[in-house]
Amino acid sequence: MIEVTFTPYDVLLFRESRPFDAGSESVARSIIPLPQTVAGAIRTLLFYKGLKNCVGVGEEEPEFTLVGIAIGTEKGRIYPLPFNIIKSEKFYKVVNPGRFLGKLILPPKGKYKSGYVTESILEKYLKGELKEVEENKVIRIEKEKRIGIKLSREKKVVEEGMLYTVEFLRIEKIYAWIEDPGCGIKDILSSYEFLTLGGESRVAFVEVDDKTPDIFNRELGSTKKALFYFSTPTIGKVGEIVQELEKRLNAKIDDYLLVSSRPTAISGWDMHEKKPKGTKFAIPPGSVLFVEFKEEVEVPPYIKLGKLKKLGYGLALGGIWE
Repeated sequence: MIEVTFTPYDVLLFRESRPFDAGSESVARSIIPLPQTVAGAIRTLLFYKGLKNCVGVGEEEPEFTLVGIAIGTEKGRIYPLPFNIIKSEKFYKVVNPGRFLGKLILPPKGKYKSGYVTESILEKYLKGELKEVEENKVIRIEKEKRIGIKLSREKKVVEEGMLYTVEFLRIEKIYAWIEDPGCGIKDILSSYEFLTLGGESRVAFVEVDDKTPDIFNRELGSTKKALFYFSTPTIGKVGEIVQELEKRLNAKIDDYLLVSSRPTAISGWDMHEKKPKGTKFAIPPGSVLFVEFKEEVEVPPYIKLGKLKKLGYGLALGGIWE
């Protein structure tokens, strides 16, 4: 596995999936980059280098595997706050499931408020050792608003009344983890100082390291009560995900509970067909799947679940809970 670090030159814009037209929709909002955005930048570079087999021309997925991505700050890699960490007065408290008539339930305590936590806090959470998080330890992504003016495509002049607001993200780092089947991705990326990301072609400087992050090498031991924290969007229905998990771990699940929010819409532009991709819906990052196995199972540090795994979707970090 190699780790690629992108350092954006300036603010970033990854537009949400809904249509935007200056004047009729006054705000162009940015979302946190999807894994396929990073995969697309790498596929474009490989295509430019003539490595069509590695790109997967005409295929939805490439030959290489983007294990997942994370964003970062000066504190290092950060991850979406798990959905079972609930805001109280001065702290964010971890709320684990209880039982009701043989079913796992989540007690209704407080409200979820989105944010990010450092890798060290997340690792403590995955070990089942985290009870609460101080409010000042929850990280927010800085947004910057700027004014845009629509230009006529034909005349290249300003169109009257077509002003709009653009909401950019100030992201310091984007990390990507790649499994390379022999495409020479490390050497190719190392020869470039920067790449462009997304349809807006925002510049980001590139660094490559072949050291696997510690979060992928954790030892959790065996347990009947495990959790799987989705750090990237996971495409698929929860029932399908549970069945896949049983098959991959060769273990029967007695009960499960997904703590999540509304699905994330995933779209994009098909460079081969030159048309928009169909919209898919995914379990959002930060979601947590609590499971009870019939027998003790060795919990993996991470596992890929759902569809389009090679595009970085479905990265689930293993953990335990009591």
